[in-house]
Amino acid sequence: MKEVFFNSLTQNAFMNNDEVKAVVDNYIAVVKHAASLGYKKVCYDTPIDYISLTKTESLKSYCSKHSREPGCMLLLTMQSYPYIKDDDKDKIEKYIDGKFCLQINGKEYDDICFAAAYLSNSFLVGFSLSDEAIKFKYTLKGKVCGEEFEEILYCIVYEQQYGENDFCKWFKENDCVEESSISKSAKQPEEKKIVLRNDHGYDVLYEHAKKLRMSPYVESIINSMPFNPNARHYIYRVKDNGIIELVLTNTDCGYGMVVQTTGRNRKETLWIAKKLKDEYAD
Repeated sequence: MKEVFFNSLTQNAFMNNDEVKAVVDNYIAVVKHAASLGYKKVCYDTPIDYISLTKTESLKSYCSKHSREPGCMLLLTMQSYPYIKDDDKDKIEKYIDGKFCLQINGKEYDDICFAAAYLSNSFLVGFSLSDEAIKFKYTLKGKVCGEEFEEILYCIVYEQQYGENDFCKWFKENDCVEESSISKSAKQPEEKKIVLRNDHGYDVLYEHAKKLRMSPYVESIINSMPFNPNARHYIYRVKDNGIIELVLTNTDCGYGMVVQTTGRNRKETLWIAKKLKDEYAD
């Protein structure tokens, strides 16, 4: 299920009573639009009982008072927490082992909501409050699985922002793909080349490569990777051109290989990477 993430930076001050209805109604419109795009859950760091609107009113208490209104009921049913679930070991390990830094007006933030959105290939939503820290685009920098990254993350606080060109381009490139839209290799498994260095671990890699070429989304195995004994994830790196680097984490030396897939962009290659992990990771 696709999720969006509540931007905790948009909840940094109490509202006055006159502001609450307008802000919540606007937030409902933002969340409702996200749901129409297939994002059926909004992740918060805490239950919404602790998302304060005023000194005496929380998002939960406000929605409960107005539970007959469809928008308030939507917020209640779409809530989810925490940002990263306890059973999502892959994201937890990447968050703990990685580095994430958000810079705003010269200040650095280590806010888990942005890291969670990045690791989930998603975006953020928030309250439409007047604050210099609340932006449409944020730059998140860091390191995950040994690779440095710099990524633009979007935060929607007004429904019309869904129509912004930059967000539309991001959504087109990153929204989930249907299996039927992924190209399949025209080669038979035995026709797919396996090119590996003839050194320590060759036999183990070759046996795994023979399994991988059974996938209709694999074109060839194009090289071995340097040993990576500290790798914890089967999928080590995904590139926009269909290349996936993977590591056999059950080997002491961390044998790895580079796989050319049929992915035509990052979105498709990420989908294929998950497919290979589900089917071939030990």
